[in-house]
Amino acid sequence: MPAFKRVASVLAAVAAGFFLYLGSMMVFLSYPGSGGGRIRLVGFAVSAGLALACLGAAAALRGVRAAARLGGVVLLSVAGLDAFLALTVACMLNSPEMLKIVQAAPAGGPSFSEVVGAPGAGLALTAGLAAAGFALLRVSRPPAS
Repeated sequence: MPAFKRVASVLAAVAAGFFLYLGSMMVFLSYPGSGGGRIRLVGFAVSAGLALACLGAAAALRGVRAAARLGGVVLLSVAGLDAFLALTVACMLNSPEMLKIVQAAPAGGPSFSEVVGAPGAGLALTAGLAAAGFALLRVSRPPAS
């Protein structure tokens, strides 16, 4: 495989992970007055569509055989980043000083707990991404001889 195709496929896979990560973060958020769950669903769908387009481009450059493995790696990396950042926020909120800062709403604005209003949905999506990534990696393994 030429070096240009290899680099372009890696960049397309990174872009797919970026768009999927943006969509998964939208599931965690629930900004008041933004239309509730519908706007989150539309944002996730647009980001997931862009991620699929980038993943399709990466698979076309890398080869169809590598598509399942590439998809599994992207899904697992996004799930890992989501889990890491959720754990980071949870640890930060465990600090009394940080809790005072995020509970104080800016003048006229929503508080932190109002913005991050759907952690269960975000964690369920993260678990689903991880399960799908493991399944794709398992399917892409060559059979034992």
